[in-house]
Amino acid sequence: MNNQTTQRLAPGTRVRHTAQEWATSVQAPEGTAPIVKALREHNDGSIDYQVLAGEEFSRRIGPDNPMTKPDEWNSTRIKVVAPPTAETRAAAEAVAKEQR
Repeated sequence: MNNQTTQRLAPGTRVRHTAQEWATSVQAPEGTAPIVKALREHNDGSIDYQVLAGEEFSRRIGPDNPMTKPDEWNSTRIKVVAPPTAETRAAAEAVAKEQR
């Protein structure tokens, strides 16, 4: 199954990684990572994104596993869960600004 998106995703968009089969709409209704920014586009049209993932990839997101770990996920391996909100967009922009 190809989950590749054809449009660039906005900062703050909530996603989950396709390898996180446990991350259902019940277990992770808000996804497991917000998009921080697009990093690079490949010849096949896929895009690498910087995301803020949970500290432990295989565990449910929560107070003991916050979404604070910068990681890179390719668009072929993500599923969009929710569009950006003002809160997630602001958080993504703050992280991107810190990296400049």
